[in-house]
Formats: sequence, structure tokens, C-alpha cells
Amino acid sequence: MSRHVFFSFDFDDVCATNIVRNSNVVHAEHKKLPFRDYSLYEKCKNSPAAIQAAIDNGLAGTSVTVIANGGQTYASRWVRYEIAKSLERGNALMVVDVDGVGPAPQPTKGPNPLEY
Repeated sequence: MSRHVFFSFDFDDVCATNIVRNSNVVHAEHKKLPFRDYSLYEKCKNSPAAIQAAIDNGLAGTSVTVIANGGQTYASRWVRYEIAKSLERGNALMVVDVDGVGPAPQPTKGPNPLEY
């Protein structure tokens, strides 16, 4: 039986998180994913209330939250919110270290990527 999993990660770590999600580490012996992924992979640019609602909807029906921990994950307001809501739901928590997995995260600060 598959688990219903929510992946929590800082958006800067989306590439590393996808590498872990799609690796053989999380594939079952029969090459079927042993989980159903309810994660949010779009960067929300809405109001805080809309982001909270999207996270709450993403967590609905899940029993496990996997926290993909990268270099700046601790600073993410939304990862902290996802963890708090996961604990409220009674989800099991699992932390995966993704720091150094895949290409280095690109900074997302500032409108011009050539400035950093």
C-alpha cells in the first residue's frame, strides 16, 4: 500500500528535491513509487492567505511529510508552516539532507539574475 506523502522544501532546493524524489532510493522493488506525491511544485506568488490555503490543500489526505533539508531550508517561513501543519495533522516526519545534491541552487533574490 502506498503512502500519501507531502514533500516540504525551500523552492531554491527544488532540483535537489526532484533528484531525491525520482531516485532509486525511493522506488519500490517493482519500480512503482511507494508513495503518492501531494507536494506543491509551483512557486506561489499570491497572498500569504492563498499560500497557506494551497499548503493546507496539499497536506490534505497525507500521512507523511518529507522535509528536504538544504542549505537555507531553516529560513523558509513556508517550510516552517508546512512542518507545523504536518504535526497538527499527526503526519510522520522524515528529514532528507539534500544539501549538495544536484546543481547548486540559484539565488532568487532580485529581479535581474545577472546582478548576483
